[in-house]
Amino acid sequence: MNEKITLIATSQIVRAVGYETTGQTDANGNLKYQPISETIANGSTFEATAEEAAEYSRLGCAVLADSADAAFLADMRSIYGRVK
Repeated sequence: MNEKITLIATSQIVRAVGYETTGQTDANGNLKYQPISETIANGSTFEATAEEAAEYSRLGCAVLADSADAAFLADMRSIYGRVK
């Protein structure tokens, strides 16, 4: 399920969005990677998957921008809450 939900950040959020190589290798010759992060400012809107939205909501760092998503998010929170 890849439905995106629009949220409003209630605090600054820094989240990993991927990884990039540092161009260096470790002792075994494997490439080293570092995370690529994105900073979402307090009050900004952003999109997240249903699972991410449930977690941001649970942590109290984002609220739904569209109240029509509230029931859907509650369902996702209950589903993912049981899995963890």
